[in-house]
Amino acid sequence: MSLAATLSVNNEENCTGLCANCGESQRQKVGNQANLDRRVSNIFITIGMPANIKGYKFLREAVRLCVDSPALINSITNKLYPMIAEKFDTGHMKVERAIRHAIEVCWNKGRGHQINEIFKVKAFCEKDRPTNGEFIAFVSDKMLLEAC
Repeated sequence: MSLAATLSVNNEENCTGLCANCGESQRQKVGNQANLDRRVSNIFITIGMPANIKGYKFLREAVRLCVDSPALINSITNKLYPMIAEKFDTGHMKVERAIRHAIEVCWNKGRGHQINEIFKVKAFCEKDRPTNGEFIAFVSDKMLLEAC
């Protein structure tokens, strides 16, 4: 059984009703998170980011956190990286470096133009790699807009 299926089964058994924060049920919340993870992973795979590097997991968590709390995008180094580091039991500087490496890998493969196609805008040219913050902001903003 996959991790998402295990989480879904465990949360369905423990579901007690509505989430105190937003009024949606725990089942809906878990389903929304799984859907968000799937959509984010599709973007990463499309631009050629390998799933076996640490930065992939860190980026997916960064997008998830920024979708849940959009204000985090304004304090990436002070709040976002330390939150990810705590979750994955590592240092915030390693998180920043792994994310930068993940972005560089897909850019060096020459798949950076795919980002422009995904976002339907000419955001970056081939030589203009986005910063960590720009990349996280673009992906999380796309996820927020698609949710509406």
